[in-house]
Amino acid sequence: MKFYVLAIFVLTIGLSSAAHIHDDGQPGCKTPTELEIKYFRNTWDPTKYWVCQELGVEAVSEKCPHVKAWLDSQKKCVPWEDWVWEEPEHPPSKP
Repeated sequence: MKFYVLAIFVLTIGLSSAAHIHDDGQPGCKTPTELEIKYFRNTWDPTKYWVCQELGVEAVSEKCPHVKAWLDSQKKCVPWEDWVWEEPEHPPSKP
């Protein structure tokens, strides 16, 4: 129960702080830089992230395993107890 209360609190803080973000962070996969970075945060759902697999092809949405969330600074899914809110960054291009 404590976990869920903490998760809801963290999500509420993160969502209210990211109110200026108007999209889910999906990259356009239109630049070589996006292919180099490859993984991008979903700004609406911390349990999901975007993957640019090919130049000019729409990014694929992936989901972290159960009880994990995407930590953009590490470019991987981490256990919720290791997850911290980070300021979202816009990808170089949009779809």
